[in-house]
Amino acid sequence: MNIAERRRKQLESYKLNLAHFRSSYQDFVRLKVTELANKHLVDPIVWRMEEEGFSKKIWQNTILDEVNLTPTHIKLTIRSEYFSETGFDVAVAREYGTKTHFIKPRVKLALSWIGNGKRLFSKGHWVSGIKSLRIIHTTVESNKDQFAQAFNEEFERWRTSIFGDNAFDDWDQLHDLLE
Repeated sequence: MNIAERRRKQLESYKLNLAHFRSSYQDFVRLKVTELANKHLVDPIVWRMEEEGFSKKIWQNTILDEVNLTPTHIKLTIRSEYFSETGFDVAVAREYGTKTHFIKPRVKLALSWIGNGKRLFSKGHWVSGIKSLRIIHTTVESNKDQFAQAFNEEFERWRTSIFGDNAFDDWDQLHDLLE
C-alpha cells in the first residue's frame, strides 16, 4: 500500500471516528458532568451539612438539579431546600443565616419543642439568628478546580478511546489530507 492509499484510509477512519465523537459528545458530557459534580461537589456539601448537624430533611434534599451545557461553559445548579410548615425555607436560612427575629405559631395555638428533656410551649418569642455557614458556596469554590480537572481527564480518556492512534498530532498533516 502506498502512502497516498494509507493516508486515504487514515482519513476515512478519522471521519468515522469524528462522526462517532460528534454524535455521542453531548450525552458523554452530560453523563460525566453529572457523575463528577455529584462526586466532587454535592457529596462533600452533604457531608459538611451532616457534620454541622443540619436536619436530615435539609441534606437529603440537596441535589444536583440542572446541568446546562453551552459550547464554552458548563453551568450547574445545586438545589438545597426544605420548607417548614409555614413555607419558611430552612435550607436557605442555614446557608445565608438569619438575623434575630420573633417567631410565633401560625398553624396551632402554641409552638412546642423539647428543651433539657422537658416539653416547652410558647405563644411566640424572640430567637437568635442562625449563623451563615455558606457550606454550598465554600464547598463549590474549594472543589471546582478538582471537579474541572477530573472532567478534563475523563474527557481526554474518552477522546483517546475514540480516536486512538488515528488522532492527528500534526494538524497540517490533516489539512493536507482534506485537500
